[in-house]
Amino acid sequence: MKKITTLMIALLAGITSWAQCSADFYSYNNGNNNDVAFYAVDSNQTGTYTWDMGDSTVMTTITGEAFHTYGSPGLYFACLTFDGSGAWAGCTITSCDSVFVGNTPPPPTCDASFGISNSQGSMNVNLYAYDSTQTGSYVWSMGDGSEVTSTNGFGVYSYASNGTYSVCCTFDDGMGCADTYCDSVVIGNTPPPSSCSADFYSYNNGNSNDVAFYAVDSNQTGTYTWDMGDNTLMTTTTGEAFYTYGSPGLYFACLTFDDGMGCTDTYCDSVFVGNTPPPSSCSAGFYWWQAYDSINNSFSSNVYLVNMATGANLTYSWSFGDGNTSSQQYPTHTYAQIGSYGICLSIDNGNGCTDTFCDTISVVVKSSGFTLNVISESEVASVGIENEEVIGLTSLYPNPVNESATLEFNATQNTNVDVTIIDISGKQVNNFSTNINSGNNKIAVGTSDLANGYYMLNISSKDGGLTKTIRFAKQ
Repeated sequence: MKKITTLMIALLAGITSWAQCSADFYSYNNGNNNDVAFYAVDSNQTGTYTWDMGDSTVMTTITGEAFHTYGSPGLYFACLTFDGSGAWAGCTITSCDSVFVGNTPPPPTCDASFGISNSQGSMNVNLYAYDSTQTGSYVWSMGDGSEVTSTNGFGVYSYASNGTYSVCCTFDDGMGCADTYCDSVVIGNTPPPSSCSADFYSYNNGNSNDVAFYAVDSNQTGTYTWDMGDNTLMTTTTGEAFYTYGSPGLYFACLTFDDGMGCTDTYCDSVFVGNTPPPSSCSAGFYWWQAYDSINNSFSSNVYLVNMATGANLTYSWSFGDGNTSSQQYPTHTYAQIGSYGICLSIDNGNGCTDTFCDTISVVVKSSGFTLNVISESEVASVGIENEEVIGLTSLYPNPVNESATLEFNATQNTNVDVTIIDISGKQVNNFSTNINSGNNKIAVGTSDLANGYYMLNISSKDGGLTKTIRFAKQ
């Protein structure tokens, strides 16, 4: 869920980070049809997920999920390319795997995942497959044009120069199973970019046009470039700036910080000068659910979205995530295919206040399309919100997990929940119940007994409501 506010809310841009990204994924097909669900192992990454389904079909999503119906049963080789943004900006990686559709018997399983050991300052690396008992060939692409080939899952390589390299291993067992896994390695004394922040705040007493600007972290060493929003630029070496505007009004100021060592960051905010009253407030927001047919015990093809926007004299702009838009307050839109779609609502009150709210809807239980119905809060009771969420925003960390993990979520009431862990074959490997309180909850989840691999964690309330599902990996 993403919220962007342009009025009196800080806009953060250009955050530099060293986050490593992943394109690892797994797929699910029940063997009875040609529908396949794809899930990225790390679906919390921000960026674009481009899925090559192996049948000349390419799909792009903004979430780590994709749903595809193949034309016929068979064995396909699918690939996911992740291109990061935000904290993952600059990171692009691809992972591929076999997909078995329909009643096609799978060939022997194989795994190309590997580890890299390297001492800082050394040019040498040791490569080792996590499963070296496999029979076949291992080919490591070292990221500098060279390859290392092995039949026992181990390799040694020496780089010619310092730097950061993307290393990929492709394993082929010669019997129809191939797998590719990629990771990065830092060679020599190449340090990661330093972290920095351009966050700032400002002060004006309302009686003059003088404004004082202060960086939140003024202990950073580097240059601070202040764009005052009136075509004036100032550069300081401290986290402070003082400026007199030519007239009262609303200005949009930005600070760019550069530490001279590869880290830059930009932050912007509104500045009210003199006795300028802030524009009237407005807020965009919505929530959604998929209708449930309690008689047939199945989800229907209707999805309801409640427009929660507030403010006077609003104009509305909807983006439905499939290239279609609407300017109505309560539109209806029909999607041709099931899947995940990023929906955004932008509002404007015509008096200086704009706001945008985005969320992703996921519909996976119908074999064809579905209809999105935007309604008001007063209409909720009439459509029957049987699946009103008791459990809200949910996360599991760390992910991948090791010995244990923490499940954190919000609840709307005191209740009892069931927590179930399922492996990728659909087998339940762990289940427990616990009491929770209204508000924020944290539950420790033991994972030490799980084998390395991919899992789904389901949490559901015994008082009703939708089941929340989180995908995770055990390493």
